[in-house]
Amino acid sequence: MLTAEEERPPYVIFETRAVEDRDASIKAGHYVSKDVNYALVTPPGSKDLHEEELEAWLGKAKMNARNGRMNPKWVEAWQAKADSWKKGNEIPEDGIPIKGWTLLSPAQCESLLYANIRTVEDLAQANDEGLSRIGMGALGLKKKAQAWLQATSDHGPLTMRVTALEQENAALKTQNESLILKNQSYRAQLETGEAPAQPAHVEPTNVITMADITPEPETIDIGLNDVQKGSESIDTLKLQYEQKFGKKPHWNTSEETLRKKLAE
Repeated sequence: MLTAEEERPPYVIFETRAVEDRDASIKAGHYVSKDVNYALVTPPGSKDLHEEELEAWLGKAKMNARNGRMNPKWVEAWQAKADSWKKGNEIPEDGIPIKGWTLLSPAQCESLLYANIRTVEDLAQANDEGLSRIGMGALGLKKKAQAWLQATSDHGPLTMRVTALEQENAALKTQNESLILKNQSYRAQLETGEAPAQPAHVEPTNVITMADITPEPETIDIGLNDVQKGSESIDTLKLQYEQKFGKKPHWNTSEETLRKKLAE
């Protein structure tokens, strides 16, 4: 059972008709007409049509809204639509128009419009009467509309989750590259027989989880005593690069690339 907030409003169109002004006709001695605005109301998927003078119909709708028998948002939208119509600016239906929905063939679109289903939202909530008016394949079209609307509403949260995962992956990649560089430095020291410098205090190693990753990767400082004998550290190479070219190298530039640039 749909709630009042989930129900779809009936379609409403307005038109101006020439109606006899009886008092003016009697006074003039001939037929005199006047323009009267009408509201033509049709529930989605139904062939029933209710016609009533616009102002009288709006007055009843507002009263029903105050008494809780009609969704107030519908009445607000109808009033805005009527005001715009009087100015010559028709407001489109509330929802995604069936006409132009790319998941339909031209024949399906024509069938839905003939059955008075004008929006994707109305198709997703079509009742038995509406489905019978659509004809063959109606239930499949209804399920397609429901799935499409659900996918559309889920798109925003899904994008946020993907973005968060991409950021975590980038942080892991950066930290991994930093650890590789540090490992290469220690291996070079072992190969030359030079004992690596021991830190004053060694923090216990913890298992790194996704929750421990932050957007800013940890900066690993490599001192001059931590490099291979007779060669410069990565920090020294970056400093030489800045002095030669007048700008800092990219933070992810490898030691090999720095040496090639400095040798040019």
